Amino acid sequence: HPNIIRTTHWLRVGTQYCAVMDYLDGQTLRQWMAGRSLPLEQVADALEQIAAALDYAHTNHTIVHRDVKPENILLQDDKLYLGDWGLAFSPEDEAPVSVSGELVGNRKYMAPEQWHNQPVSAQTAGSALGIVAWELSLRRHQPCQPYAEASADRASRTS
Repeated sequence: HPNIIRTTHWLRVGTQYCAVMDYLDGQTLRQWMAGRSLPLEQVADALEQIAAALDYAHTNHTIVHRDVKPENILLQDDKLYLGDWGLAFSPEDEAPVSVSGELVGNRKYMAPEQWHNQPVSAQTAGSALGIVAWELSLRRHQPCQPYAEASADRASRTS
């Protein structure tokens, strides 16, 4: 997909895998949006590019990213690319939340189902993209921090 950083090959070191991806000489979406006031049309274009990448991954490969955030969206030559697929997995594989059983992803961008150890789906990435949309639109960071803190507190009391 034109908005996904191309993986050139995979390496295995012991039990760990590493994706070797194309190098992009640009900046993260977080760096790019710092201090900017973006027109709504530009916000919509950015979100459309990343939503298309997420849709492609899920529709064509049943892969859920699980770590959508501005630091994993790269900008080069006015085009956005979704990268860092290290936490992605396919719900068809019925993989656990993580090997260690701990939550994976950036807590500030996690969907409610991730917090509650429920199966993830295409909507999981959509939830994180919604937070990115909020940040792009309002130029504010961490809009869901109160939910993240309340969920973390609730999770620690039940474990």
